[in-house]
Amino acid sequence: DYLSPDSGDAIHPEVVIDTTGDAFVVWEQYVNGNGRIFKAECRAGTWTKPTSANDGISPSNTHAQDVAIAVGPDGHVV
Repeated sequence: DYLSPDSGDAIHPEVVIDTTGDAFVVWEQYVNGNGRIFKAECRAGTWTKPTSANDGISPSNTHAQDVAIAVGPDGHVV
């Protein structure tokens, strides 16, 4: 199993686990020549992940890179 959609290689992953034990992963992946940002999360033991190249969290037809994720002082992911 893998988290990334079948549109290209996932690169530069970032992973955090929040104060409740939920896991969050973000990464860059090239789609039609542009870097897109994707995310997956595991809450209460269930993964939610992108199902296609259209499920990126960055705007399509733009280039996004240098992904980052962190847990803020309140324990929530930022």
